[in-house]
Amino acid sequence: MQEALNVVVKWAVKEGMNISSHKTAIVPFTNRRNTEGLGPLTLYGKETTMQNKVKYLGVSLDYGLNWNHHLQKLIKRKPPSR
Repeated sequence: MQEALNVVVKWAVKEGMNISSHKTAIVPFTNRRNTEGLGPLTLYGKETTMQNKVKYLGVSLDYGLNWNHHLQKLIKRKPPSR
C-alpha cells in the first residue's frame, strides 16, 4: 500500500498538485476483519489515519461499501422548510 501511495504522491508532484496530508484518511474497502499489515502509511513523512468511514462529496462511504451510515444520516436530516 505504501508503494502505491508513493506513486500517487510522485504523480501529484509531477503534475504540480499537492495532496493535503491532514485532510487525507485511509479507508480499507474490504470485508476482511483483520486489516493488520495495511498501515501505518505515510504521506509527505506524516502518518495518515486509518478510518472506518469517510465522507466524500456529501456521500458517506464505509469500509464495507454499504449505505447504512449514509442512509441513517439522510433519515435523521430535517426536511426542508417551505
